[in-house]
Amino acid sequence: MTVVSIPRRWLALLVLTLLPACADSEPEAPNRTESTWTTELEYRFGDAMVGDAQFHVIRLVRVGRGGERVFVVETALSRVSVWTPEGTLLVDVGRPGEGPGDFAFADYVFPDDSGFLVRDLQRGRFSYFSADGALQTTTAFPRNVSYQGFQIDGHARFPDGSFLGEPSIAASIRMGMSGDDPIHSLPLLRIHETEDGWSHRPLWRRNIRNETLWLKLPDDQPVFTVQPFSDADRYQVDPVAGTFVLARNTGGNLGAGQAELLELTSAGDTVWQRRLQFDPVPVLGSVLDEQVEVFVGVLEHLEETYPGILGRRSPRSIVEEAVFVPEHLPAVRSIFLSSFSREVWIESLERVDTMKVWYSVVRGESETPPRRVLLPEFFHARDATETHVWGFWRDEMGVGQLGVDHVEGRRLVELGHSER
Repeated sequence: MTVVSIPRRWLALLVLTLLPACADSEPEAPNRTESTWTTELEYRFGDAMVGDAQFHVIRLVRVGRGGERVFVVETALSRVSVWTPEGTLLVDVGRPGEGPGDFAFADYVFPDDSGFLVRDLQRGRFSYFSADGALQTTTAFPRNVSYQGFQIDGHARFPDGSFLGEPSIAASIRMGMSGDDPIHSLPLLRIHETEDGWSHRPLWRRNIRNETLWLKLPDDQPVFTVQPFSDADRYQVDPVAGTFVLARNTGGNLGAGQAELLELTSAGDTVWQRRLQFDPVPVLGSVLDEQVEVFVGVLEHLEETYPGILGRRSPRSIVEEAVFVPEHLPAVRSIFLSSFSREVWIESLERVDTMKVWYSVVRGESETPPRRVLLPEFFHARDATETHVWGFWRDEMGVGQLGVDHVEGRRLVELGHSER
């Protein structure tokens, strides 16, 4: 069996090209008052090929307290850098390697009052640096623990010394290509040390039923990517608070346009739970056709590169067979936890013209309506303060405006309140 890989520029296009427009629909949810906000560009750096601020492919942007320090992760360069909002380099750590402070696949940074924590997913290491970039500690995720024979990826280290992990299972196995039944959920595991060594126990089973798109080619040559209308559960970790926030999507006992947020501790206790009702938006034919065309283009590109790879099947028939089509758009596409403002930011699949619709919800509250924020299509929000949204810009070709990604800080501007 050969697994066909899609070139990175095509993968970037698949991930970024989701629902550029959304048809109007009448709200089916009870009326509620919510504020609508937009943003104005205030800070930008990294879009010029001169000076310190030059980036390759940005994976993550986070901000320190007050927005005075901006953290940028470039996984391919094994680099984590810290900047002022104006683009002055303050700290630069990391390089490819195995030694202390080196990274193989640094994919996450979380700042606190004293410094910042970097996760190296491939090495299973968590490195803590002081505010000036000096390495303080390196903690290795235990590799001698597995789940039903599968390696566990360590996603966070909690203050009590335990870890949050999830089994690393290949897409072909999850989709049932090995002969076993497809896997529809994965456990989020607490990995903790006992007198007999490291052990684990499940904290939550995450729904992944419609997460992976499997384009079935002849001769068992699969192409895997992300379903455009996935309703899988999403989660993010707050390693300082020792909790993680889970966003349950439409499915189970949730109705159209609903999402449920839960915050759980490292011990598995639920400390906050809230159900949200957004306006249900049907998956209309035009929206579906746009997504089908994206994947058809990918298969046409593969056919040009590898003549005959599709056999006698048309690209459209392969795509239409594989795409998961719900009755309504899932309420949640992705989430992030703001570093210091105690908010959960929810990326929806809604669009207003070319603007993406996000919602911010205050953690721990159950009554305050979510704030609705309109963000530019090619701006990828990754953190927020009380006044700004921070992230990176990448256009439809998978790169920034001058050939590289760049960082942006956008000031929040209230448009007003509306009855929805």
